Amino acid sequence: MKLLILSFLSLNLLATDITAHFTINGKSKLMIKPNQAANIELYFTDKKTNEVEKNFKIMHGKIMHMVIFKNDLSEFKHIHPYLDPVTGRFQVSINMPHSDPDNFHLTNTITEPGMYMIMADVEIKGKGMRMAHAHLHVMGKAKHSELIEDTLNPDGTITKFFYKKGQDLTQAPFYKATLSLKQTMGCSAELVDFNLNLTGLKNGQYLALENVTNWLSMGGHSIIISKKIKSTNSMKMAFGHMHAKMPDDCENFMFNLFNKNILNDGIQKIWFQIKDGKDVLTLPFIFNYKKLSKDSNC
Repeated sequence: MKLLILSFLSLNLLATDITAHFTINGKSKLMIKPNQAANIELYFTDKKTNEVEKNFKIMHGKIMHMVIFKNDLSEFKHIHPYLDPVTGRFQVSINMPHSDPDNFHLTNTITEPGMYMIMADVEIKGKGMRMAHAHLHVMGKAKHSELIEDTLNPDGTITKFFYKKGQDLTQAPFYKATLSLKQTMGCSAELVDFNLNLTGLKNGQYLALENVTNWLSMGGHSIIISKKIKSTNSMKMAFGHMHAKMPDDCENFMFNLFNKNILNDGIQKIWFQIKDGKDVLTLPFIFNYKKLSKDSNC
């Protein structure tokens, strides 16, 4: 199998040269009710000139990638706002049906009360990657869900089973997913390899899927967040965005992360997104992570 090279985005607060402006339904106070249709708007201005940024590059099939998740990590959505090239403003309507197959999470984006984080990343031409975040209050009595680690296999891997969309739940789950991690300490950062083995049920056996295709120009997308999302550095969030190329065997998706003070030790939740046929799967895993000690030879 050929080496799968992937990209990784760590999230800092927006760089000091750019300001991000968030509104919901035209208001700067970010507050909605569960299941309420709402319009999120975001634009960026240059701090020196106060001009709105309008020139962006496409990253993995979209100009903007936005992630919305509840602070207990029980809810996760990956959406893609649309850019008005004349005004430089990104907009997207949540909790509404949508015809864009890549924006399937817009139908039921936020359904539970609680505190949420909105994270967005773009690439501004001539300035590079810029990322922004904002807190969103969803009104109502919030329920807190504890993160419970997935059961480890004897070899340290995690195996989980998932149902196909619309599948009869009395049947055996269609998908089998096994996650394995490999940590390698270098002098500047730790390399963490995530191998996701994904198969489907056929004639009583879990075999390589036959209809896996690229989604948003990549074989797989993933988001990883530490339970303690705030790092010791108040200017950083313990958050990563990784991608995998399409594997030759249609089965082993390789993601990796150079963790240089990005993830915090402790419980992590990672969501893998892979397209099988017309459906984009969202496969969550929860595991305990401890960074390796620095190589004494460095």
